[in-house]
Amino acid sequence: MGRRPQVEMDRRQRMCLRTIASHPWARVGFLQALSGLTRNEFRHAAERALAAGHVEQAAIPLLRRSPHRYGLTPGGAAECGLSFDRPWHRHVFLQSLRLDLARAWLQRQLKTGGIVW
Repeated sequence: MGRRPQVEMDRRQRMCLRTIASHPWARVGFLQALSGLTRNEFRHAAERALAAGHVEQAAIPLLRRSPHRYGLTPGGAAECGLSFDRPWHRHVFLQSLRLDLARAWLQRQLKTGGIVW
């Protein structure tokens, strides 16, 4: 089995932005898996998008080990050729907060290391 060739940076950036646009505020591991990029490729593309102001990063402060999440900004939506609906993005962010809190509560109740749904 050979290694696949690296994806060029501009294409990597577009793949990263499209994935974040499709699933705003999802966990980074989920976004990376959906994007088709390797872990390092996605990390570099996300850092580049963050520096360019195309995405914003959030972490849920109520949890000990909060997963990083990315959401599209109006500039990132324009870069992808998409419309940006701020109330919808706010709603999705609050849903991800609720999901993380419910997951943390269940982990404490069941005394388990992780729950995936």
